[in-house]
Amino acid sequence: MLVGHVAYAGSSSWLHMDLTAGPGNKASHLAQLAGSCIGLEVEPRRALDIKKLARRLRILVDVVASDSKSPPLRLREPSSLIVDPPCSNLGRLSYDPEVKLWITRRRIEELTRLQRGLLRTAVEEAPRGSLITYSACTFTKLECEGVVEEALKAGAQPVQQEPFIGLPAPPRGLAQRMLPHVHDTAGFYIAKLVKE
Repeated sequence: MLVGHVAYAGSSSWLHMDLTAGPGNKASHLAQLAGSCIGLEVEPRRALDIKKLARRLRILVDVVASDSKSPPLRLREPSSLIVDPPCSNLGRLSYDPEVKLWITRRRIEELTRLQRGLLRTAVEEAPRGSLITYSACTFTKLECEGVVEEALKAGAQPVQQEPFIGLPAPPRGLAQRMLPHVHDTAGFYIAKLVKE
């Protein structure tokens, strides 16, 4: 779970929050690293699944059934946030080829609007100095660097991330892209931003 390590690096004593927590894997991993995590999930059923996962793993994930586009929590101190929104899942094609049967250009555009809204809200709501880790398990420019470029307009800047094991990707080569045929994993994109 590379995203959890990237989000945790440089923020070990901060409040940690996964703004799109379902199904709970990243929130659970971050809780294991940091000791606790707050997870927001819009679907109540998935929020219950996250609670069950945390209980089974014996970790502390405070789950809030809420829409991250209008978060119920006001953060006062710099925090570490994960935004891993729903995406086209094209990075999973190598082991889940049926993805190509249902994904369309129109669906990618719909998902991109959602992704931009969630990341923009995270940037706008986060206190100055907060670190925001954006990830998507896809290859499309619209869902990856296109979403991050919008966040830069909202007051975020890309920062170096650790660990960095992928290929350098925009913006400024500070994001990383994992490719199935190179890294023997699902394809995905990770960018780490700081709120200025």
